[in-house]
Amino acid sequence: PRADLQHLIGGVRLEELDTQARVPDGYQSDPANDQKIRTYGVAWKPLPQIVFKADWQDVSNRAGTGVDQFNLLMGFVY
Repeated sequence: PRADLQHLIGGVRLEELDTQARVPDGYQSDPANDQKIRTYGVAWKPLPQIVFKADWQDVSNRAGTGVDQFNLLMGFVY
């Protein structure tokens, strides 16, 4: 491939979500649902229609049970 067609793109995404921020009276929210997710990734486009992506997700929650995750993806635009 031509060098001027290739791109290497880095990125960071920060997310905070709590799916039980409010619960009905008499119920207690689960601290595992109050999450902070930090994603660090890179995408490489060797050609305009093809992309390879890798990212690391650092997942934490108030319960201390967050599970980190490594993701790989290959995409093609047709």
